[in-house]
Amino acid sequence: MHVVALTTGGPYERYVLNELHRRCGLRAVIMRAGLSPEPGTTLRRQYWSTANLLRRISSDGWPAVHRWWLSGRIRRWEDRLRGRALREVLEVREDLPFDDGLEVVEVANLNGSETTECLRRYAPDVLLLLGCPIIRRPILESARRGVLNCHTSLLPAFRGVAPEYWILLSGRHDCAGVTIHWATEHLDAGAITAQRRVEVLPGDDPFRLRARCMVGAVNAFDEVLNALASGDCPGQPQPPAAAAYRASQLTPELRWQCCLMGRARKAGRPPTTEAVQMA
Repeated sequence: MHVVALTTGGPYERYVLNELHRRCGLRAVIMRAGLSPEPGTTLRRQYWSTANLLRRISSDGWPAVHRWWLSGRIRRWEDRLRGRALREVLEVREDLPFDDGLEVVEVANLNGSETTECLRRYAPDVLLLLGCPIIRRPILESARRGVLNCHTSLLPAFRGVAPEYWILLSGRHDCAGVTIHWATEHLDAGAITAQRRVEVLPGDDPFRLRARCMVGAVNAFDEVLNALASGDCPGQPQPPAAAAYRASQLTPELRWQCCLMGRARKAGRPPTTEAVQMA
């Protein structure tokens, strides 16, 4: 069975794909180009250049500039937390390379014609998605048996991006885990083929939780691919009434609060969630 992966190529995704290649033998990885700079370089250039600061002051005013400055500081702090989670939980570096022998192709756009041409050449039976944006129909129809996506919550709870933040902010620790599901044109709405529950530990921030979800993702993907190799894996449809999307509500203040909650849990203090209203 020919298996190809489509990914943005972040360190979490590289960890999963390396592990899967050792277990299952991936045919190739198609990765979006230009998204793995030296840690911090792009953020410093984006947030702290004088020209960018003056442009924002003149166009947006001081309140908007303060919010932009705060967002930049939070992103730099998140960079440090991500690196620590990768080292301590997954025992890998942020610049983790792909394994030797794993063919990697870089493309400008994961939904572009270059990706479609690569998939036509590889003719995959199954296509895996890790950390991808919304994938369009030509890509979804490129694999003979279908496209599998990895999502880091127990669907249908917390669909969309950044589910780890919402799990921690809402206190819904029963939704922490990883889901493998068939990808459709509707975001995170396809039939579920495997799930792994992950325990939220004291001191967990979104990045430590995501790191442990990646360990579960390797095992869940392995289980589904073995089932497909020996037969079929249709999946369980998701109940639509339980679905929720909250990514657009994740403000810089909530991101900051979520990371502080990890410190509070590690110190044995009850985390505060008064700023979060979960319907």
